[in-house]
Amino acid sequence: MFKIKDIQVGTFENDYQDNIQLQFNSDDKFTALLKYLSQLGIDYQQTLANLCKLYDLSNADLLNNQYVLNSIGYALNLPPLSAFSNITPEQYLLVIKGQLAKNQWDGTNKGMIDILNSLFPQFQFVLQDTGTMQIKISLIPLVTIDDVTKDLFKSGYFTPKPIGVNVKLEVADKILFSWDNNYVAGPPQLGAWDNSAW
Repeated sequence: MFKIKDIQVGTFENDYQDNIQLQFNSDDKFTALLKYLSQLGIDYQQTLANLCKLYDLSNADLLNNQYVLNSIGYALNLPPLSAFSNITPEQYLLVIKGQLAKNQWDGTNKGMIDILNSLFPQFQFVLQDTGTMQIKISLIPLVTIDDVTKDLFKSGYFTPKPIGVNVKLEVADKILFSWDNNYVAGPPQLGAWDNSAW
């Protein structure tokens, strides 16, 4: 979801010179002029390729460049990294990915859970749609979750918000009730009658 397609950068010798018609191929001045003009386009391609690599969210080096992180956040109307308290560059990058993923939401409940699963494969999510313009999404921490990630999740940085729908976000600290699912061999955070909470 967050990988930028690589830009292929050409060269004059491999991509342009062989296309010169035979009667002009031996003209050194013409070839030099064409090489100069084509190099402008090649340099432009290389610049774009470098920018794409610089802003590629899957590039680990991005975490070491706070200026680039902040510029991406600014484009998404996010406050800069320094405006968040106790947040790491990794967590800020996750917030950025969350904002981008929200813009690609297909409007379905499944699509909402797919977004959360792509951002947090180490957690499980349960969505309850009451059919009364209210939904509740529970994050089930299958592994330890830090307080900053909890707060970011509950603040809605990763979850699309449908217009006119009240979205309640929680981090489950108890076993949740799951209808017709005993999860005998599954996650202990989901249960059935008499051993779970609404």
